[in-house]
Amino acid sequence: MANEFDLIVIGSGPGGYVAAIRAGQLGLATAVVEKDPYYGGTCLHRGCIPTKALLHTAAMLDEIRGSAKIGIAVAAPELDLAKTHAYKDGVVAKNAQGVASLLKKNGVTGLHGTGRLKGLHTVEVERDGETATYEAKHVLIATGSVPRDLPFAPADGRRILNSDHALGLERVPSSLTVLGAGAVGCELASIYASFGSRVTLVEMLPRLLPLEDEEVSAELARAFKKRGIKSLTATRVTAVAAGDSGVSLALEREGGERSELDTELLLVAIGRAPFTAGLGLEYLLARNWSAKIEYNYLDLGTDVLSFNPGPVLIDIDQHLHAVKFGVNYRFDWGGPVVARY
Repeated sequence: MANEFDLIVIGSGPGGYVAAIRAGQLGLATAVVEKDPYYGGTCLHRGCIPTKALLHTAAMLDEIRGSAKIGIAVAAPELDLAKTHAYKDGVVAKNAQGVASLLKKNGVTGLHGTGRLKGLHTVEVERDGETATYEAKHVLIATGSVPRDLPFAPADGRRILNSDHALGLERVPSSLTVLGAGAVGCELASIYASFGSRVTLVEMLPRLLPLEDEEVSAELARAFKKRGIKSLTATRVTAVAAGDSGVSLALEREGGERSELDTELLLVAIGRAPFTAGLGLEYLLARNWSAKIEYNYLDLGTDVLSFNPGPVLIDIDQHLHAVKFGVNYRFDWGGPVVARY
């Protein structure tokens, strides 16, 4: 039947569309549910791909500015931000078309709308106020993640930004403070420094890129210092006050030293959170067995082993983590899977 599938994937990012394509190749009747107009998810539309496009423009700017060192005399380059975004959007659109073609080539049905679990094997898709219900033997939820907010200063898209906002700014700010010196924060700090902003990086941990090797952090710190990017490590933001003219930050260093920092825009890049709102995942915990969510797995207790396994959550965050059934780890479940990136 038209509304019945072997597998329904909710989310068409790198986790979802790759799984859907492989399922189609293996002969499963497969559908992908996507709330955005185009396939590709966060990575393609609000993450890796547009960021790398902007990094390319920034690198070109820096290279042209330094061309005199190798004997090429040119006028000082000027950034046309509107054309930069047009280039970036073109790269994204081309890749999105490629994902759509791959899904179609492998027989995957596209369902545009917001997906929600309504049962072990039932997915409801809402679009433009209308809903449709689909049945599937298996459901895979690969809805990705969203930027985390500061609890006391959520992003407003005006003075306090997240990475989504930073990828679409219509002008280059005179000053930009980036909170969080992970991969996202460092990339965007580098981009806007090349574009002409006075950039300050604030990181709570002792070094930039704290999850990478110390040698990498040290080399990046030297490169940023040479480019005029100020790095404040071992520093916490304790308060944020946004006004019409900018943002004031209260800072506290590891030793207790306090200071203030004024900036035109604050970019919060403190990590990402799983995007699970509205998916109906509360259904997974409304069973007659105890369950609790730990950092990297869902602990289902021991009672779940006494009946046919239902939906199971799996966190995928660079590494595949286990699902814990009491004291045992099992990988032979038969219900929906949640992939988080």
